[in-house]
Amino acid sequence: MCFIKNGDDEIVTYKEGMVFEVQEHYYNDKLIAYNLVMGKQLIESYDEPEIAIVAMKEVLNRIFNKARYIDIEKVNMLIEA
Repeated sequence: MCFIKNGDDEIVTYKEGMVFEVQEHYYNDKLIAYNLVMGKQLIESYDEPEIAIVAMKEVLNRIFNKARYIDIEKVNMLIEA
């Protein structure tokens, strides 16, 4: 089990077998963001699909390395560096 602090400062719980994906988010038929989601829970929104995929890979890497807590803002800072 791993706890993830999402972009809204909410804690969501990852349990083994849960799926992450990047989904396009539309508003009034216009693409406005790429959402990193876990099941039906929003983790973070990104402007570019490549950045969302990099963030997803980093979150999964941390989970596979037995992280107990992940702050998505720290992941975002790492990506920006």
